[in-house]
Amino acid sequence: MSQLRYVAVLVASCTAVLGVSYHKEGTVILGGLFPIHGYKGYDQCGALLGPSRVQRLLAMAQAVDDVNNNPDILSGVTLGYAIYDTCSRESIALNQSLNFIQHTCEKRVACQRQIQYSNLVGVVGASFSTSSMLVSHLLALQQVPMISYISTSYLLSDKTQYPFFLRTATPDNLQAEAIVDLLQYFNWTYVSLVYSDGGYGFEGMRSLQEKVAQTDICIATVQQVCRSSTDRHVEDVIRKLQSYPEARVVIMFTTIFETNMILSASLRLNTTGQFVWVGSDGWGTTTEEMSGNEMAALGAITFQPASCAGSFTAFNADNNNPWLGEMIEAGMIQNATCNQTTAEACKTVMAAERDDPIVHYVRDAVFAYAHALDSVIKAFICNPPKNISCSILFNFITLTAVPPPPPLRDALLNTTFEGSCGRVKFDANGDVMGRYDVRNLQRRADGGFEHVIVGKWDSIDRSIKIDLDKHVDVSDPEILWVPTSVCSEPCPADLQRIQRSNPCCWDCVPCPDNHVVVNGTSCVQCTLLETVDDNECVTIPPVWLTHSSLTGMILTAISLGGAVSTLVAFFVFIVHHEHPLIKASQISMHNLSRLILLGLFEGYTHVMVICTKPSYVTCLINRLMFGADFTLIYAPLLTKLNQVYRIFSGASTSVVKPRFIGSHAQVFISVLLVLIQLLLSAVNLIMTPTKVMSVPTGSGEEREVELACLTRESNLQEVVASILYNLLIILLCVYYAFKTRSLPACYNESRFISFQVYTTVVLWVAFIATYFSVSTPMNR
Repeated sequence: MSQLRYVAVLVASCTAVLGVSYHKEGTVILGGLFPIHGYKGYDQCGALLGPSRVQRLLAMAQAVDDVNNNPDILSGVTLGYAIYDTCSRESIALNQSLNFIQHTCEKRVACQRQIQYSNLVGVVGASFSTSSMLVSHLLALQQVPMISYISTSYLLSDKTQYPFFLRTATPDNLQAEAIVDLLQYFNWTYVSLVYSDGGYGFEGMRSLQEKVAQTDICIATVQQVCRSSTDRHVEDVIRKLQSYPEARVVIMFTTIFETNMILSASLRLNTTGQFVWVGSDGWGTTTEEMSGNEMAALGAITFQPASCAGSFTAFNADNNNPWLGEMIEAGMIQNATCNQTTAEACKTVMAAERDDPIVHYVRDAVFAYAHALDSVIKAFICNPPKNISCSILFNFITLTAVPPPPPLRDALLNTTFEGSCGRVKFDANGDVMGRYDVRNLQRRADGGFEHVIVGKWDSIDRSIKIDLDKHVDVSDPEILWVPTSVCSEPCPADLQRIQRSNPCCWDCVPCPDNHVVVNGTSCVQCTLLETVDDNECVTIPPVWLTHSSLTGMILTAISLGGAVSTLVAFFVFIVHHEHPLIKASQISMHNLSRLILLGLFEGYTHVMVICTKPSYVTCLINRLMFGADFTLIYAPLLTKLNQVYRIFSGASTSVVKPRFIGSHAQVFISVLLVLIQLLLSAVNLIMTPTKVMSVPTGSGEEREVELACLTRESNLQEVVASILYNLLIILLCVYYAFKTRSLPACYNESRFISFQVYTTVVLWVAFIATYFSVSTPMNR
């Protein structure tokens, strides 16, 4: 609404209209709006701009001549032009556009100097997007279409707001895509953004933010620079950019005016080389625009509409050009052979070092009008079966102040032709297919500067191609500088990424012990049976007590020695059973002694089973024999002590022989005590089936996995039951050993038994305390 109010005020006022134009008569007229001069202030024009801006002006005039000289287009109809200078200012562009509309300004002297174009069919321009927005609103009142050659704001694609606006330039939303593709090409994920005030900068900034939001790129800071900004404000912007040192790349959606303000501030603050400037098409056309700031911009990467083969540095001009004298004096035109006081045409050659890529889009705009008008004439005028030529009928319509046919805009949208750089076709929004040149500001060997095309971008397949080795001068190349512009480097595989407030910034920290990094963002703990190897959870090879280990060899040696000794004793006991020493013991107790020797042998062989790899069979043997080893030794010993005690204690009170003191009864009692132990183990086997388990042991780098039958927790009930049962038998042995301490000498083996039992008690107390206090599970 503010723009419409601005338009209404200026249309009503008819003041400050410069009225100077470069014009040529024709059957129909094309208007032109070009920034030929700079802006001085207070709606006054400044100095003449560089050769590139003059090229655009003359390119329109030459394109009109080319159309008129082409017999296949607009046969019998000639194009004319009326080109006005916008002086690089929106308000002046709007004032100049008043020359293109029908209006009456009574009692106003300023309006009497205006030229009215009743045969105007369209306007080529304007340059800046903000100017095009204002002018398009004004021209829409008369349904006059407008084709811009450089206005790129995405807002202008909105046909509800700008129904009569088209452009041969690529809109900013595609430029934003091109910039994002460039950032991804160089892996720049952390950048800053500077934009100018007005529609061009703001919409460019907004489009870029929308495209960046769809990627993993982050914008560190967004800063705005206005034409009215003071030097101090612009320097503060540079300091703000410096506060994000990781963001080496600065994207600039600015016009050349704000760009020079930023580059000048960079020179004053001596920040040259700290940033890589990535510029939009608002600057980077020619080095003449940079006003001595080339060193600050050295290495800048800019986007410009794609150029094509062919030179347009030579143009035709005549003395109707009101700025011809200025151009000659400024050295922008050489070899001028015309006399400005006559109407004789003159040949001019532009003095620009390179073609301005925008001239192609100026020419395409003129030819778009020509082809659209040609189709309108043939479709809407020549169809009636009347013997009247198209040119006569078209002249009649246009010269009688009848507005151009309404279908002209639709004809433009449906126009397809071969333009300067390829096929031109407008979409429903009045936009064309996007192609950009990627340019790099380099320094030549002679000290000059030049924008060198180092890449291409195409919107058809979203492809970008960069040639890093392309430079302006082979003798002294300035290779494209590609710095790192990321907030945080990727974390090593074994470090976790801890996110900061910005998604592109993080800290790399180690994971806790026995953890691996997953997706770089989280730590996941390996299982107790796994260890970390190259940031992967790797299963720890299980270990077990083997005969080849030091401990296994010691235990095996002791077990073998004990087993052999037991067998020797058993053999001697059997072979020499008639020996007086053996006969010294009662015959009834011989079987109990054999059972004790059998228990000792079983205990020694059990140790060797423990040193084998755990399996279902070995685990079953270990669980059954864990308690039976001791029971098989101490059950016969308890029975023997009980027998001796009962014999001698009963002899003092009765002559009757005690019951169950026979050899077979004693063996039966001993076996019964062993079976009770086996029954306890069998019950536990039913409650907790036997299985081989991997049990973690140790910690840190000393972590191991032990192959075991059952952990302490799962086998606790069985262990407690076996230990308590054997402890009861041992304590009973202690009791009877104490009671039989005073027997006759020939029967006083209780002393030896007591010593052995007391020693066992001490060892068992130590064993039980150790077993239930250590933290490492044991094999059994």
